Amino acid sequence: NWAEENAGDADLGSQGVVLLPGNLLFIAGKGVKGYTLHTNALGGVGGQIDAQNVCVSFGGAATVGSTMFLPCVDGLRQVSVDASGRIHMGWHTSGTITGSPIVGGHTVYSLSNGMIYALNMDSGRVITSLNVGQANRFATPTIAGTSLFIGTLEGITTVNL
Repeated sequence: NWAEENAGDADLGSQGVVLLPGNLLFIAGKGVKGYTLHTNALGGVGGQIDAQNVCVSFGGAATVGSTMFLPCVDGLRQVSVDASGRIHMGWHTSGTITGSPIVGGHTVYSLSNGMIYALNMDSGRVITSLNVGQANRFATPTIAGTSLFIGTLEGITTVNL
């Protein structure tokens, strides 16, 4: 249904491509489908390895190996891809945690609605959260050393980890 999605501006491109081990890539976007492809043989329309309903996604994803953390509009989602390119759904947070994630240590950080959330990478359980001020929907935190830097509408906020 790519032509229908394209005509309705519900196509791919609102989430960045995720490069995965084994010459695989994953892409999702404004439609609910997520796709895996071979990086060296994209295959054209219908040439994907796997396609599954994943989520509507905006922003950038974070990865650890073949596990991805996707910024879905209905909540951050953990998704993994096996060596054959098959998509496997993991945990899913509440719809209040939707920002582009990053991973530091064993923690996933996501900025949503003025709150920075720290989540357990394996379970998606919220470890802690902190109000840091309003930010653009695509603002993504950055980790340097033991600090988290967050661009907000008021400036840059630093959180010590």
